[in-house]
Amino acid sequence: MLEEYGEVHVKRIIQKMVHTRMKNNSYCHSIKTKNKISESCRKAGCGKANKGRKLSGQHKEKIRNKMLGRVLSEGWKKKIGLKNKGLKRSLKFKEECRQRTIIQFKDPRQRENLRQKMLQTLKKMKKQNTLPERNLEQIIKTIGWAYETQKSLCHITISDFYIPGKKLVIYADGDYWHNLPEYKIRDKKQNKILKEKGYKVLRFWEHEINKEPEKCRNILLNTINSSNIAF
Repeated sequence: MLEEYGEVHVKRIIQKMVHTRMKNNSYCHSIKTKNKISESCRKAGCGKANKGRKLSGQHKEKIRNKMLGRVLSEGWKKKIGLKNKGLKRSLKFKEECRQRTIIQFKDPRQRENLRQKMLQTLKKMKKQNTLPERNLEQIIKTIGWAYETQKSLCHITISDFYIPGKKLVIYADGDYWHNLPEYKIRDKKQNKILKEKGYKVLRFWEHEINKEPEKCRNILLNTINSSNIAF
């Protein structure tokens, strides 16, 4: 009888919570309201009924699927970040997280979702073009080509500029970062794959764009008439 009363009581509380949240457009309760909810659940025996309860794998999967794609507000993200700040995780917990991540990456859909999120993050990071990119864009505009910026290609790179009609990929490489060994290896790999896929690739150094814009413009024009691109 107590369990039956508790279940009905909890349903009424939940309905009232949902109504209040929709009315106030908020998912936050005052301390006084939280204490009232806790006290009502305690009297109804809800806590005792659920304490130590183990969920089945099927039940956990249902909860996980329901949470997939849920978008948290910036306020909630900030609260979660502050709550987890400085929190030390055990080695067992870290290993469990690692194993779950491995399992998720075996699913092609999960890999594709992660890839799309990474691309969106990179595009947001690249929203503000660097000075060499802005200068190179002005050079391209003088030629009159239709172009795209921050174009994702072959799942390996986001080009600074892409000329779809010419299948031409253009980069404005910073003198410092792209001279680092790891960047040189990455750039060479990208060039090779893009060339194999039929793209033409041009990379301009920052000092070339800033000091010799006319030379860069001539290289762009001459590239269209050449089938071989020097890497």
